[in-house]
Amino acid sequence: MQSVAAYQQAEGWKLFGNITSIEPPVVSGLNDVQVSWVQNFSATGYVWTLYLDEEHTQRFMTLTFDANGHLTNIDIASNNAPARSPALYEGEEDEQTHFAEYYSFTITGLSSNTSYYFVRQSLCDTEVIDEENGTFATQSIATALDNSNELYAPTKVISNGTILIKQGNKTYSVTGTEVK
Repeated sequence: MQSVAAYQQAEGWKLFGNITSIEPPVVSGLNDVQVSWVQNFSATGYVWTLYLDEEHTQRFMTLTFDANGHLTNIDIASNNAPARSPALYEGEEDEQTHFAEYYSFTITGLSSNTSYYFVRQSLCDTEVIDEENGTFATQSIATALDNSNELYAPTKVISNGTILIKQGNKTYSVTGTEVK
């Protein structure tokens, strides 16, 4: 996203009339992650696998997508299954503004303040033709409340089976949204 100006001035690239930025491939929040990728025109499908360790021995979940970026299968590893199953939301299909399609989805229900490791593969039938590895960390509850001007340390409270965060005279949900 920060490279648009450099592309607009670079030899060869500056000849293109419309250079637009794309979102970073992984943007994490408190207990969720937004994932995106650009279409590989040779791909017949995509596999996105999430792990709990850097060595990729503790698989958390595997998501399978068709050539159009639509979810076809979710496989949550039973030995690492969370207490509350994650939910997945596919991105809204926007009006096409460039030649390549841009696919995105969001996983919610992840643990806060946790590191996750991922592998995204583009497949042509069963052959891997492109692979991206990376990591992201979900934010801690305190980080989500850092923008508050209160001088008091946050305190976790359970009210009617819901976890709330109290900081000074304000109350927040676990996602950092103020509760009135």
